[in-house]
Formats: sequence, structure tokens, C-alpha cells
Amino acid sequence: MTPAEEERARTLTDLVDRLSPEAARKLFEEVDAAPDQSRAVVRRALIQKLNAQRQAHARRQFTQLFEPFLTNDPWLLRDEFHCPGTVHPLDVGGLWSALAAKPLAPLSRSVDETLSALAQEQPLFVVLRTPRALALREELRVAAAARLSQTLQDKAATRDLLEGMNAWRRTEATRKTLGLVPRPLVAADLSLLHVLLENGGHYSRLATSLHGDDDDTGANGAAAVLTFQAPGVPTAQAAQLSLLMPLILLNRHRAYRQMGGYLVQGPTDWQPVLLSALVRHLARTCQVLADELGQLAGAGEVARRPLVVASERRELLERELVYLDELLTLFDEFDMLREGREASLAHSYLDTMIRKVEGTLYPYLSTRVSVTAHAKGRMSLDHAALAWALGYTMRWRNTLTRSLHWGTRYSDFRDRLVEDLTDAYRAAFSRSEAGDSRERLGQAVRAAELSQAVGADLRESMTLLDQGLVQTVTDRLRDATPMTGAESVLITTLLTKANTELRRTKHWRDANLVNFVTLAEERGLKD
Repeated sequence: MTPAEEERARTLTDLVDRLSPEAARKLFEEVDAAPDQSRAVVRRALIQKLNAQRQAHARRQFTQLFEPFLTNDPWLLRDEFHCPGTVHPLDVGGLWSALAAKPLAPLSRSVDETLSALAQEQPLFVVLRTPRALALREELRVAAAARLSQTLQDKAATRDLLEGMNAWRRTEATRKTLGLVPRPLVAADLSLLHVLLENGGHYSRLATSLHGDDDDTGANGAAAVLTFQAPGVPTAQAAQLSLLMPLILLNRHRAYRQMGGYLVQGPTDWQPVLLSALVRHLARTCQVLADELGQLAGAGEVARRPLVVASERRELLERELVYLDELLTLFDEFDMLREGREASLAHSYLDTMIRKVEGTLYPYLSTRVSVTAHAKGRMSLDHAALAWALGYTMRWRNTLTRSLHWGTRYSDFRDRLVEDLTDAYRAAFSRSEAGDSRERLGQAVRAAELSQAVGADLRESMTLLDQGLVQTVTDRLRDATPMTGAESVLITTLLTKANTELRRTKHWRDANLVNFVTLAEERGLKD
């Protein structure tokens, strides 16, 4: 077989592997009975499956005109987080619903009928790349731009159009359970959609290419935008579309690190727009972190439940913390937190987030640490989640303290945690403590692990004068049950201290220490 044939064979094999045995057997029987006829049937079935959920062909073609400029971030639909240059699929859908209802209804039906006919023999994703589909998309663009241009010249018509669009957007947001009421569109938003219809196509490739800029500072992207010239675009629209490029990086890709190049190299009238957008993004990030960390702590719940961190929430929190770090780094580099209206707003958003975390997450984690650290004979259900949350809280605090001049009360919170963990750690080695050596050592290990999550290490506080500690680890070494990695680390730390002490006191050796070291070496442990 040729390399192309081999690659096709591998692809088909991979796809067949995804079938259940029963489905694979039935498909084989059908294909084997009539190979030529079955190929056509299978092809048609695949086309029907691929096209089943894609019936609004005209609307999809219309949305494609705006695709490089869209953001799917629902947070930016809220009035308090809205950024200049934001174009959401809800906005485009609202415009299409108004245009297709009456002004462009005949053209919409014609496009739907034509594409539906073409989609009988090809998957829609193939159909939409054909010259005929592209020609239909252009017809929609020209007709919509002309209609919108006419509407914007009439205040009453503009008001009516906006009312219809906003009503559709509210209904759609409810249907999609976005949990918000979209900020009402105004004439300026309609004007931006009109500009994109008229000349956005000239900038679509540029908008797509900027996100792939390997230069994190955005210098190369900014230079590309500033030197880009689109033929036939009016000067005012060209300036608006040029500024839209860094706004797309913000709203669509959250490429905060690239904003430096645009702030430095862009025209001076770009700076207030970009700074305002960055502060809105900071507000959005602070709100998400405050909400998610509050939900993590079960804010508003009666029962103080164990900590549960779903992988999706963990990924979201990690991602948002990276964004917060990038934003604050940019704010530091451009001294945007010192003075002025934007600095005041930024401080307000940060302070609100900090107070929410202090009021919900800190008390919850303190309670869970106390419960977990003092649990005897077993590991609590949320031990691993709690260790992650404590580490995350420390990283969140470190991200903030690099830029802020006021605290997050983290030091007091951490001191109380370490004090509680230290008590649990010492209690594990108390002679009066119930439980065998494995249970007692397990409690100590768990307390040590949680202490490491907040930058402390209880193992360093171990002293050979603690006879309960020495006796517990000695008893554990006598137990033939395999040791865990954490147990081995703790015992090895103590072994190092014991060997140092025995070398220092050659002639007055403690019999208990000698016994402990001998057993440790027999179990293969080395300091």
C-alpha cells in the first residue's frame, strides 16, 4: 500500500475500534452481504448523522461572517463585565433573528433550501466550503449590511431593531440556562456589527493569526496590526477595526501577556480603551475566583460537609489563577495600580474578592483541617482534596502579595492551621493516645502532609527527646506490614537525627535509639 493508503487504513481501523462488538458484527454482516450497495448506504447514513443537528443553514452561514471576532465567554454578557469590542454569538443570533423574520426572510429561505439540497449528498462541513455556499454567504453579508446601514440612519428603526434583538437574547439566555440577563445592546453595538459586516472580512485572517503570535509580549502582533492596510476600507472603519484586534485577543483568547506590545506600540488613544478592558477582565477574574472558592467551601449550606473538588472545578480554578497572575503582572509593569480611576476600580475588585475568600474559604478550611488532622485510625475522605485546596490558597495569596500593599489575613489563617496541625502531630505520639503504631504514625503523616501544603514541615520539629515518637516509629518498624512512602520519609528523617546523635554520644548511647536505628537498617532504610 502507498503511504496514503496505509494512513487511511489506520484511520478506518481506529474508527472501527470504537464500535461495540455487537455493532461491529452487524455492520460487517451488512457490508459483507452486498459490498457496493452497503458502501452507499453507510455513506448516506453518515451524512444524515453529521447533518442531523445542523438545520438552520442560513443562520450558520451568517454567524460564520463574524466567527473570527466572536467570544463565547458568558461572563462578558453581564453589564458589569462588558468590555469594548465584545461580540457574542447571542448578539449575532439576535441580529439574525430580527433580519430573518422579515427583511431578509426570502433570502434566508432560499439559502436554507439550497444548502439543504446540497447537504443531501455531502456533510454540511464539506458543503459550506464549496463555491456555491461561499457565494450564498456573500449574498447574506451584502444584504444584511445594506439593511443595517439603512436602519442605523433612522433612530426609531434602530430602537425597534435593538428591542427585538434584546428580547431574543434574553429568551435565548434563559433557554441555554446561562444564569444571567444579558446586557442590553445599544446603537454602538449595532454599529460595530455593521462595520464587521461591511469590512470585517478584510481583517478576519489577521485576527486569526494574532493568537498564534509566539512573542508573549505582543510586539510582533502589534506591529502586524499597525502596518496592516486593507484596500477600500474607510479610514474611520480601519481605525476601529485595528483597535478591535487587541480587544479580540482579550475577549476571545484572554491573551493578557500580549497586551504589553499593544499598549506600548499602539496609538495613544488605544490606551484608555485597553486599560478599561483589562480592568473589566480583572473584575471578571476576581468574581469567578470568589464565586468558585465560595462554592468550594459550601457557602450558604447548613452542613459543614467534607471538601469535594471536581476535576472540572479544579481546572477552572487553576486556569483563573494563571489569568489573575498574568493580569497583575501586566498591571505592575505599567504601574496601573498606583493611582487614577482604573487603579481605584482594580483595588475595589481585588478587595471584594479577598474579603469573600477570607469570610468563606478560610473558616471552612480551618474546620476541615481540624477534623482531618485529628482523625484517628483512618484517612478522612477529603484529605487529598484538602491538601490541594491549602496549597491553592497559598498560591492565590502569593499571587496577590506580589502586587498589593495590603494583606489577605493569610498569615493569621496559616498560623492557626499550623498550630492545630502541630497539636495533632504531637498527639499522635502521645503515650495516652489510642491506636496501634500504624494508626498513630498515619495520623502524624497526614498532619505533616497538610502542613507541607501551607509551606511548613512538621517533620522538622521532631525531637529525639520525644520518647512517644521514638517508641511509635520503633513499634512501626517491628510491624511487618509494608510501609507507605510517606511513613518511610518520616522515619528516615528521624533516622538521620538519631544517627547524628549516636555519633555524638559514642560512650553514652541511648538504648532506645540504638534499637530504633538497628530496626530501621534491617528494614532497608538509610539516612
